[in-house]
This record gives sequence, structure tokens and C-alpha cells, in this order.
Amino acid sequence: MATSLVHIGDFHAGPGPRNAARFRALDQILDEALQLPNLGAFLWPGDLSHQRQAIADENALIERLRRMSAAAPVVLVYGNHDAEGDLDKFAHVAAGNPIYVVDRPTVLRIRLATMAFASIACLPYPHRHGLVLAGMANPDLVDAAAEALDGIFLQFAAELEAARGRGDLTLFIGHANVGGAVTSSGQPNIGREIELSPRHLDRLGPIYKGLNHIHKGQEICGAYYPGSICRLDWGEIEEKRWLEVDYHAPGHGDEASVCFVVDEHPIDVAPMYHVEGQLTRDSFTWQVTAGPGGELQDAPPSWKGCEVRVRYTFAQSEAAVINKALVSEPFAEAALLTLDPIAIPDRALRAPEVAAAKTLPEKITAWCAIAGAVASAGALMKLGALEQRAPEQLLALVKHDVDEIVAEENQAVPA
Repeated sequence: MATSLVHIGDFHAGPGPRNAARFRALDQILDEALQLPNLGAFLWPGDLSHQRQAIADENALIERLRRMSAAAPVVLVYGNHDAEGDLDKFAHVAAGNPIYVVDRPTVLRIRLATMAFASIACLPYPHRHGLVLAGMANPDLVDAAAEALDGIFLQFAAELEAARGRGDLTLFIGHANVGGAVTSSGQPNIGREIELSPRHLDRLGPIYKGLNHIHKGQEICGAYYPGSICRLDWGEIEEKRWLEVDYHAPGHGDEASVCFVVDEHPIDVAPMYHVEGQLTRDSFTWQVTAGPGGELQDAPPSWKGCEVRVRYTFAQSEAAVINKALVSEPFAEAALLTLDPIAIPDRALRAPEVAAAKTLPEKITAWCAIAGAVASAGALMKLGALEQRAPEQLLALVKHDVDEIVAEENQAVPA
């Protein structure tokens, strides 16, 4: 029997101007997914939250999870942003079908809403501190992680093969980085954390392998990232999506090479634009680019409903006189506007004549000449004494000044 599985990407519930957009995107996914004629289960492998959940986010997620579980089982797997124990409560709020919360590598066998059985290999985010607590030295973490993952995936492969022999639908979901996966900035995310390699994934055979963690949707080494469900930061200019995995349950001993098809469904999220500009005391000029320093792009016909970041430069010497309102005016209809001002130093800290002078008196004389002022002979003598560390000479000069002041005051006092 055909079965459709819904793979939901990174969510990152938490404070900030985009939180409402996250829930709007999730509601759109649910509205569409709940119309699937053969909905079997929801798969949500991690990063439901960005940090420890606030009560409002917790309640909002419970509301959505109940709606999901009323139609089909839900499988949640811990991601790196999900605080320890924070997802556990969701296992107790199910409405009709179970909500499974996975916090350690395991093969989970569930009955789908279509009544078929599925065996799902689940991998929570492999934290470095887990290896440290296991007694691994820091320099050995990468090699130790690869060996530990080898053992986990060998076990996964054995259990999934046995499950296929029983006629189960088999798949893998997890929260991890695959070496070489590309981030929204276009750069590969290599060497920063514990990674899955092609050999780990290949051990599982040609089954569906669904991962969260990388926010840019992509397929790599046979694994699928749906990406984040909305634009979570200003670098995520790519389109957003959720994945529908259409499976047919293999028969006894059937190979899984052609038992699933992946369809992507676009998510209607606010368009995002990056603007580079220059502000002067007279005007503001700007252009749309594909991120900072990126290629030129066309501006939309209207900024209404768009998210816009404006990175603009201005002369540091004009900071007090420029009209910053000029920057906001063109984008007044934007749904979200972020301004990123960059001051450009436009004059040297020291004039060349001052820099070339060797002594303090010479520097003061040079500066006064540039500024149109006159340095008194007494001040220059004091600076020279300071520079030469001649306290007796400096004391004599100061005493001479004090004597002159006292004499002037005595002359001003009537007899």
C-alpha cells in the first residue's frame, strides 16, 4: 500500500521578529500535508527550538503536534539546538496517534496511519561532549566519532535488513552534518563538527535518508535536507520547502531500490532582499545584491511584505549631519527592515606634518600651524621638560608662572 511521509525541516522556535513567520510556515505545511490521501507519519528530526523553550512557544508547538498526531504518528529526533529533555513532554500530548521522541540512536518500529509497519533508524545530533564524557581526549574526537558512527550505522544496517525481511517500510532520519553539505552562503560546512560520511550512509542501502541541520535544502550522498521551513537569518535567500516521501511497503525480501519517491513542496515565505547603499548629506543611493558583495539583482516592483536588510556606508566625518531617515524611506512598506550602518573613516588621525615631527614641542608647533593657532613659548618649554624628564627644570618653570600670577594679583589689590 502506498504511504506518504512528511519530512519537516529545521524550525528554531524562539524570540525574535521571525517567530510568527515560523509558525505561519508550519501551519501551511500542516494544511497541505493533512490533505495527503495516504498520509503515514510526520518526521521532524530536530531543532524544533532555538534554545530552551518559552512557555508561549511550547504551547504553540503542542497545539500543532496535537493536530499532527490526530492524523498520523509523529517522530521527533533531538537536534543540536533542542535543550536536553525539552522535547520529552511532547510524547505525552498525542491526540489519536503516538508522538515518539528519540534522544539516542535507535531503530524505531511504528505502525503508520496507513496500518503498514515502518522501521526508522533515528540518529539524534552527535554532540562532541558525549564523546568527552565517554572518556575520549579532545585531539581524538574526530577519529573517535567516525569509529563510533561506524558501529552505530552497522547496527542500523543489520536491524533495517531484518525489518525489510519482515516486510517493513525502512528509512533513516537524523540531525547531523554530511561532510560537504553546502550552507545558505554557498560554502561547504566542513571541519566544524562531527560529520557523517558517504560510507556511513551507504551502509543503509538505497532507502530514504532524511536529515535536518543544514538550512539550505539539498540532496547529498543520497541524503535529503529539506532545509529550514522559513528564512531564519539574512543569508537564507533560497526558496523554502517541505518534503513528501512517497513509499510503497516492500514485500518479504524485496530490495528497497525503487520503493520511494521524494517530492518537494514550496513554502510561501516572505521574499528576502539584501540592499547595498551609500548615504551622504544630500542623498541615499542603493542597489539590490545577492548578499553582501554579491551579484546585482532586480528590485521587486513593491517592497510590501518583503524582508529587507540595508547595509549602507557613510563618511565618518558626516555622522552628525547626515539624514538617516533617507535610508528607511524607500522600504517603508517592507514587512521587516534591518539597517546595518557602516562608518567609513575619511580623514587621517594625524596630519603628515605632525607625524613627521620628532619631539612634543615640534608636534604641537606643527599642529598649531595646521589649525591656525599659536603655541605659547611657555607651553612649548614645559612640553620639552616633560619629554626630557627634567623635573627640576619643569618645577622652576611652574614656580616662575606661579610667581607671575601672584605678582599680578598683588598689583590688582588696592593699597
